[in-house]
Amino acid sequence: MLQKRGMTEIENFLNNNICKYLIDFFKSYKGELKRYLDRNIIQLQEIQTDDKIILDTIDLYKTIRPTQKLKNIELICWPGKGSHTWHKDILYYDLTTITYLNDNYVGGRTWVDKYEVQPKPGKLILFDSSMDHMVTELKQNDRFVLVAWYTNLNREQ
Repeated sequence: MLQKRGMTEIENFLNNNICKYLIDFFKSYKGELKRYLDRNIIQLQEIQTDDKIILDTIDLYKTIRPTQKLKNIELICWPGKGSHTWHKDILYYDLTTITYLNDNYVGGRTWVDKYEVQPKPGKLILFDSSMDHMVTELKQNDRFVLVAWYTNLNREQ
């Protein structure tokens, strides 16, 4: 575990087989995808599935911060384009995590505050949702990430 400027990086949070499985799950998913800008999204807590790996993955993310509630977890594909300008997630969430599932794309780099994260399959970054973060323009190939957001247990719902 590595901490930099209020952000924590955990290498190999998910192993390569799970990363590949999640990408394949996304590609073969027959349900409705949510859309946000150029991104396609599967909201994992909202789908009906008996897939043990998906359910175990959701359970794993519930354990990251026992003092916080897993509010939303999304499997996201950026299809070879798009970016996300500087923003904060604090309006809805208290903690943000991003887990990279692949790194064979050009562009699409995450910045948290003034730190550029080097993507690596299975790497999880965790930071306070009040921190500025962004994603540079994705120029080539699909970018797959698993993003989870948490709220404090005492936050009014």
